[in-house]
Amino acid sequence: MHNQFNTSLWGDEGFSAILSMKSLPEIIKIIAKDTSPPLWNIWEWLFFRLFGTSEVVIRSLAFIFFLGTVFFAFKIGQLLWDKKTGYLAAILTLLNPFFFTYAFEGRMYSIMSLGVAASMYFFLKILNTKNSKLKISDKAGYVIATLWAIYSHHFAIFAIFLQGLWFIKEFVFGKRKIAKTIFRLLVIVGVGYLPWMLPLYNQIKMVGG
Repeated sequence: MHNQFNTSLWGDEGFSAILSMKSLPEIIKIIAKDTSPPLWNIWEWLFFRLFGTSEVVIRSLAFIFFLGTVFFAFKIGQLLWDKKTGYLAAILTLLNPFFFTYAFEGRMYSIMSLGVAASMYFFLKILNTKNSKLKISDKAGYVIATLWAIYSHHFAIFAIFLQGLWFIKEFVFGKRKIAKTIFRLLVIVGVGYLPWMLPLYNQIKMVGG
């Protein structure tokens, strides 16, 4: 029966699928000359080796990341308000018609959304925690989620830009100790992204040309 999981692939999805059938070194080499980071294709490569290369596998992978986004929407709502608000945020995310369309897309959109949602959750959790009670798991979660986001899609940089503005506000007017912690975490994220800086420069140059 025809459904969202077995819909035929369109052009860009087909390109991603063919690319993800290659070896990991080839994937990195080729996508460095494309216009996106490699995380989606690395996950797709892994899923292809575990479950095959059908449309169902590709769209299921995207849908898993979408469900992860829904989970972190719940966690953000619960963190900032209460569990009821968390459930409402999760339901609204799940039923968002625009987002739901991309939940099955065999590209990097849902994986980026998961990274951004998780990054914002850990960022807000750090902001709302007393410096003496900061958990290593929250700091590690923020670094991993933020790197996940920017290794998924370049547009994730807008979330980091927002966090940077928030850091400045906290440093000048708010919790300076927490702000310093955030700055250190942002530096770690920057160091973690260094391997992709040259490919990013070449991609920007190519798109500009």
